[in-house]
Order: sequence, then structure tokens, then C-alpha cells
Amino acid sequence: MRRLTIGPAVVALVLALAGSACGKSSSSSAASTTSTTSVCQAGQALQTSVQNLSDINVVQSGTTAVKAALTDIKAQAQAIASSGKSQLKAPAQALQDSVTQLSSALANFTPANAASVASAATAVKQAGTDLATQVKSLRC
Repeated sequence: MRRLTIGPAVVALVLALAGSACGKSSSSSAASTTSTTSVCQAGQALQTSVQNLSDINVVQSGTTAVKAALTDIKAQAQAIASSGKSQLKAPAQALQDSVTQLSSALANFTPANAASVASAATAVKQAGTDLATQVKSLRC
């Protein structure tokens, strides 16, 4: 039996976030440094959750495990959105929306609609890439 995982879209998201969510802030003000540090920490947590999602064996663990991982990712995107960094709100919301769409596609999953799940996973990847680009601009 072939192992079914979430796949390349999520792995690409992890790679996009890998270099962007760590390090030290270059900001000089204490408040900005604290805020940037929080965003960087949320980015690291998001990276871990996305990696965990990509490691799920759907055949073995079922869609319940995937849905739990998606819940974590959506919560972390919300934390980034509420960080006060205005440039992160739109891409974080886009990631949350993409996760919601993927969750919906999984809830209605049948072999006949596997393409819609793949499309939703691709949307999560794109939204994650956009968010990672914005987090990188903070120079974590």
C-alpha cells in the first residue's frame, strides 16, 4: 500500500518559511523588537506545524490528524495577523482562508474530488509563500 501524505505543496511551504522565521531583529526600538520577536516566534511555530502536517500519513492517521494540524496552522496565522504588523495581516488572512478551503475540501473528500484537495493544498502553499515573503521583510 502506498503511503499518502499531504505532499509537495506543504513541503514547499515549509521550505519557504525555513529561512524566514528565525534570527534576531534588526529593529532599534524595544517595542518593535519585542513585536518582531513575537512574529518570528509565531513564524517558527508555523514552520513546525506545517512540517508536522507534511509528515502525516493520511492512510494511517486519517483526516482527523490533518484537520488538527490545519487548526494549528490557522491559529498561528491568526497570531501573525494580530501582531500589529500591518504588512502581515493580508497574507496571514489569505493563509487562514486557504486553510479553511483545504479543510472544507478534506471534509468532502472522495477519490472523485481529489483534484479539489490538491488545488486547495496548492492554494495553501501559495498563501504560505506570500506570508513568508512578508515575514522575511521583518528581518527576523
